[in-house]
Amino acid sequence: MRSIFLTDPEGLQIPVKEKGLYALFAGFMISFFLPGMPVVNNILFGLLFVYSFLFNTHGEKGWLLRRRLAVAGMIVFFLLQVLSVLYSSNKKEGLEMVVLRLPMLMFPIAIGTIRIGDLLKKRLMALWVMVMLLAAVVTFICSMVVVIRTGESSWFYNDSLTVAIGWQSSYFAILLTVTLYMFVYLIESGAWPFSRAISFVIGAFFLVFHFLLASRMNIILLYSSIFLYALYGMVLKRKYKLGLYIMSGLVLGALMLVLLFPKTINRFRELGYRQFDYSSRGVESHYDMEVKPDQWNGANIRLAVWQCGWELVQKHPVLGTGIGDKMDELMEAYKMNGFVMGVETRRNLHNTYLDVLVATGFTGLILFLLAWIILPLLYCLKSRDWLGACIIVALAFGCITETYIDRSQGNYMLGFLITFIVSCRRQDQ
Repeated sequence: MRSIFLTDPEGLQIPVKEKGLYALFAGFMISFFLPGMPVVNNILFGLLFVYSFLFNTHGEKGWLLRRRLAVAGMIVFFLLQVLSVLYSSNKKEGLEMVVLRLPMLMFPIAIGTIRIGDLLKKRLMALWVMVMLLAAVVTFICSMVVVIRTGESSWFYNDSLTVAIGWQSSYFAILLTVTLYMFVYLIESGAWPFSRAISFVIGAFFLVFHFLLASRMNIILLYSSIFLYALYGMVLKRKYKLGLYIMSGLVLGALMLVLLFPKTINRFRELGYRQFDYSSRGVESHYDMEVKPDQWNGANIRLAVWQCGWELVQKHPVLGTGIGDKMDELMEAYKMNGFVMGVETRRNLHNTYLDVLVATGFTGLILFLLAWIILPLLYCLKSRDWLGACIIVALAFGCITETYIDRSQGNYMLGFLITFIVSCRRQDQ
């Protein structure tokens, strides 16, 4: 634990200004999971933002900004959001959305214009893993208390599992996927401060918790990553025994989880019922109920929403509807198609790329892809930062089924993780 508090011999060598940054990151990370305390989170984020201007000189910030076109692109993308308010009829909604997305401007300005060295990077990642572990343990205990009190095991699944910290399960699941990547990287690099036995317990808990979150995209993403990691070890590193152990463990672990927690499989059964009727008033399926063809479910709702969204893209292909009119025009598209369920629940687009495309057209989508996905990924590949590349790919996949930028948590998550990866770029050290 000494390494977490930077009191070990190596940690004591970290400069004071970097320790200050570490302390502010710690406060921000913890506040990220405090339910009903957005003011605390915003204050700590504000302090982190201000401190970033004391961390290095304005000259160095300008130099880094010129070298990191991705960061400049992030700022331009945000300015496009502001511009889109001007051609939106619903200016009030537009301004509210701009405020919601402020982290996607402030993180690039703050974190995207500093340099984080290898030692501090690893310490921050270890801290992140510990904060995620704490959040998962607390919410698991809270769910256990409710299960004991009510006898309802459904509190161990999906959104019910993360309600104690005020997080949607799919958002926490993508963070946990990223955390597991960091966890493996820290162990491989020898930077993880705990013993093998403790690490095994932590890893097992993370995997079980991840499965209980019942996020289809993240389960597919994580288990595919484990398979590819085993394949990488066998083919490129010739660690055949280790690779076979990992693959065998993956299969046996998945089977055990399915047998112990069968409700998660309901989320995958929904994929067999992709047909939809806009006018249907069927109930929305849930992991705790039998899946039937006349229900709305996570799969067919998204297909219905995406079709309506694409109709708006065809009407406003270049600059979009404007960020202020996006939801108003989407509701009109729902009404035109007789999508009663979509109107009643005010469904968002459930796709970050489509959301950007509808609101700001192909202009916005190209900017978003370049600044937030493609250029940061190229930086990672050029510097052989495979962990950073994996995190960006995971977030890019997550954007397919969730509109991260429509929620405060999603904006903080994308803004923090991607600019953190960019700030660790080796070519800038």
